Amino acid sequence: GLAAAVRLANLDPKLSVAIIDADQVGRGASGRNSGFLIDLPHDISSGNFGADAVAKSHNEILIARTAIQHYARLAEEHGWDEDVFDPSGKYSLAMTDAGTEHLEAYSLQLKSLGEPNQLLSASEVEDVTGTRSYKSGLFTPGAVMVQPTALVRAIADVFQEPLRLYERTPALAIESSSIGCTVKT
Repeated sequence: GLAAAVRLANLDPKLSVAIIDADQVGRGASGRNSGFLIDLPHDISSGNFGADAVAKSHNEILIARTAIQHYARLAEEHGWDEDVFDPSGKYSLAMTDAGTEHLEAYSLQLKSLGEPNQLLSASEVEDVTGTRSYKSGLFTPGAVMVQPTALVRAIADVFQEPLRLYERTPALAIESSSIGCTVKT
């Protein structure tokens, strides 16, 4: 919601955008998510990978990368450090032979989409992670690690007119009419 509000204001500076949050921004689910902005579909390695699936995967990638680029612009414009936004890529790791087979199939599907990736041996994974627990890995460069609460607070901190943020303002009722919606707080 916050990043979308910033984007709307960037697209149309005359637009008045208000965000309400029942609590303090970052105290809910947005501040407790996994901390990854992932640019690739999680699983494209099924045997049914026809033209429709390729188009769908390309569309998912485009949407995800557009969002990541928006966050990257905000990070650059506002000087966020790597504690908030770290474009470090993603490692998928396998502990079993079946997991390795899955990563190998996923790597081939990514290559068929023209997506860069690197399969890693157990020793290469150990070099990165410091543990011998994994049989193999797959590195994809486009994912970003974020500190969720810091990211949400950083976005809230860039709010300025015409953006308005109302924290600790629960929506008590939403009423629809022919001209729009009214939110009662």
